[in-house]
Amino acid sequence: MKVRAPAKVNLFLGIRGVRPDGYRELETVIQAVGLYDVIEVTSGDGLSLYCSDPSVPADGRNLAMKAARLLIDRSGERKGASIRMEKRIPVAGGMGGGSSDGAAVLKALNELWGLGYTRERLVSIAACLGSDVPFFVDGPVALCRGRGEIVEPLDSASDFWVVLVNPREPLYTKAVYGELGDGLTGEDRDAGAVIEGLKKGDLGMIAGGMHNELDGVACRLLPVLDSVKKRLLEAGCPGAMVSGSGPTVFGIAETEQAAREIASALRKEYPGYFVEAAPALTA
Repeated sequence: MKVRAPAKVNLFLGIRGVRPDGYRELETVIQAVGLYDVIEVTSGDGLSLYCSDPSVPADGRNLAMKAARLLIDRSGERKGASIRMEKRIPVAGGMGGGSSDGAAVLKALNELWGLGYTRERLVSIAACLGSDVPFFVDGPVALCRGRGEIVEPLDSASDFWVVLVNPREPLYTKAVYGELGDGLTGEDRDAGAVIEGLKKGDLGMIAGGMHNELDGVACRLLPVLDSVKKRLLEAGCPGAMVSGSGPTVFGIAETEQAAREIASALRKEYPGYFVEAAPALTA
């Protein structure tokens, strides 16, 4: 079975404080985009993982392997699988590649092994793996709360593209949150404008409501991100900011042509960077 695991961007990311369990209380609007890892899963004896990117661990540290093992533990089935992963989403890029891989493996093995788990049960299992994994079980656009395990799918009439720019210098989530500490920006922002903009298909409203509590921290740790944001805006994107904890910066564009033209220009300006245009997914 071959499946695609999409990347994501955070159109809104608010942090509401620190939970008793030490995690951050989140309110985030996550949008899946058409940049994919490709995963092939085959039934077999034991569990094995091959990844095309040698920098990605192919053992129990990988979320895809964690997902498979957790599914075995929860189901009580002594089944096995061979997992082959073609990585196209930048690693540690703030686009949820590892989380998407984990969710894709959960869904693929649920079908391959004939477990018949409901969406609700898969989301519950996914919540044990990481904050973004439950979203990728559902997708393609949702409001997520708590640690990310509370997923409310959103209606979207928006047909837009994103330009993704990654300097190939990883920013790790733990380091970004550590720099943030317990302090927040103090901005009283909510996701209402983004949600309404998605519903109406109003890109200006989406751009006006975009906000990421971690944006400033990521730009302090990697100052080039601020210049990339400014360049995306100058190139015609109505909105641009860091996705998640970075370092990927994304700009939104009204059309495929506009997104591809901006991406082409930025590839020349930022040689060696990962630069791609991708559609916002609606199904």
